[in-house]
Amino acid sequence: MDHLDQLNALIGERSWFGRGSRVIITTRDERLLLEVDQRYQVQELNPDESLQLFSQHAFRDTKPAIDYVKLSNDVVEYCGGLPLALEVLGSSLFGKNQARWESVIDRLRKFPNCEIQKKLRISLDTLDEPTLKNTFLDIACFLIGT
Repeated sequence: MDHLDQLNALIGERSWFGRGSRVIITTRDERLLLEVDQRYQVQELNPDESLQLFSQHAFRDTKPAIDYVKLSNDVVEYCGGLPLALEVLGSSLFGKNQARWESVIDRLRKFPNCEIQKKLRISLDTLDEPTLKNTFLDIACFLIGT
């Protein structure tokens, strides 16, 4: 959900739902959640979970191939526990040889993956206020190279 009118159209009044019903709302805008009963903040994946998710996309297995362990750990470290980045990069490296992996990892250190940039662009574009957009960009630029 990006706007309060979306939430109101979908949820309306609590009386619309039967006893014990649960409605799960996902949003980047916490202001939409002012009247909810419970909140859950999604956490980044830990390194083991990250490696497992990445491996599912890069190798179609729960762990990396033996020859790719170090390269996989490099990618996981680059992604910093972000599931979307792990999935995008894992899928893009599926079936590629080690030389190609090394080339991609080296390029990522210099220029972030364009698919990840597109997804982050969606987050930026949903911000209405220019101040929020500038803050988002400041944080993104601050984190380059960390």
